[in-house]
Amino acid sequence: MTWTVKFLGTDSQIEKIEELYTSHQYIIGSAVNPRDSDLEVVDVGDSIIFNGDKTFSTGARTSDLLVLEGVLKGSDIHVFVYTPSNQKGITYDDWNNHYLGQRLSESGSAHIRNVEVPWGQALGFIDKQPPAARAYSTLNFPALEQIFNNLYLGIAEGALLKALQYTQSKTRSWPYGGYPTTAGVDEWYIREGYGYLFSKLQAAEAFIDLVGKKNSYILHNKSNSLTEQERGDIAVQIAAAKVNVVELGLEITNKIFELTGARASATKYGFDLFWRNLRTHSLHDPIAYKKWEVGIYIVAGEIPTPTWYT
Repeated sequence: MTWTVKFLGTDSQIEKIEELYTSHQYIIGSAVNPRDSDLEVVDVGDSIIFNGDKTFSTGARTSDLLVLEGVLKGSDIHVFVYTPSNQKGITYDDWNNHYLGQRLSESGSAHIRNVEVPWGQALGFIDKQPPAARAYSTLNFPALEQIFNNLYLGIAEGALLKALQYTQSKTRSWPYGGYPTTAGVDEWYIREGYGYLFSKLQAAEAFIDLVGKKNSYILHNKSNSLTEQERGDIAVQIAAAKVNVVELGLEITNKIFELTGARASATKYGFDLFWRNLRTHSLHDPIAYKKWEVGIYIVAGEIPTPTWYT
């Protein structure tokens, strides 16, 4: 959300917003879920007024600044602004997802009622005219997906390291394997299992880091020169990294129970949290479409059309 102003704002807006949130150490949330209807934006002269509702407004209720997005009434023009999160006109629903993961993400709904913002804060607009289209302005979702890739990698790594600690201290050997073992770490299938999963995890990490460096270079150096092809290339690589790390993460968070043993399924150990968090968050958008994006790029050389999810 801090980069929204870089993607869309004018130079003066970038300077002002960055100075604001860094000097005050603000946390920035958002109410921009594209799966919901856009907020309605009405021009009232020197200001614009936002109205509507957004679900999955992650971090909104605990933030200092909120990114709002809506469409100007009577047009198809999208408007983004930063506005204080704690103000009259913005209310939040409690996040209640206690049965399947992500309990602490504060991803409840935001209700926007007559929130007025000066036209001068509409990102990229000059004299009420929207900014010119450019490839760099569509990097918001690939950048977000790369953050998700690192989140999934961290969940998978955390699950595997915690499982290994459990195995080293608590997992018992199987007494009916036909050869003597004194501890779980001596079991051939446990050693093979951890070797397999750590090998795949290190490969996933190396690929995500490689893509991350390319993405970082583009974000910091290509604001005025990024081509559609360059944008498409990095989007496909991020999609490929996501396909790989999500499927590997789900494999790891499931297979650790085979390597730790039945007693490790007790609630007090919390191994289920890894699977639940990864399973829940990776449903953000269908992984099948990421496979399709990579496939059509490889087979037909087509780059993804920029959307809210590509």
